[in-house]
Amino acid sequence: MSQYKLIIFDFDGTLAITHKAIISCIAQTFESFQIAAPAADTIRATIGINLPNTFKILHPAIDETEIPVWIETYRSYYRTEGEKQLELFPGTKAILQLASKSGLSLGVFSNKHVNFVNLIDNLIATHLTLRYNYVSTIDYRLPITKKTK
Repeated sequence: MSQYKLIIFDFDGTLAITHKAIISCIAQTFESFQIAAPAADTIRATIGINLPNTFKILHPAIDETEIPVWIETYRSYYRTEGEKQLELFPGTKAILQLASKSGLSLGVFSNKHVNFVNLIDNLIATHLTLRYNYVSTIDYRLPITKKTK
């Protein structure tokens, strides 16, 4: 018997290809404020950093009070445009099915906004017939939310 009871998978960049959506939505956010977007490689280098710091890095002259507006603009683009660009990595389905058959509990984690839980839920359900135990996401302003199936 395994010493482990739970496997937690990171969604962003591990189970799913999210870089294209992130880069596109950050670029659209800059354009919506009539500011030239940084190069894709510059944006890519900030992936994994929380959104307030990402915007500070990519736009050092940004006024602190404007960051929440930029974040909401980014999230709006992500909900309407970015989510359509997400796809699971090749092999994700097989790995998750194998892990599920092992009898271990499965968890999926994302650092996206709390509303992103439903997208993860739907994307995994669309591609997989397995059941997982937890989906969690974290928002820099909110406590961790857990969803159990």
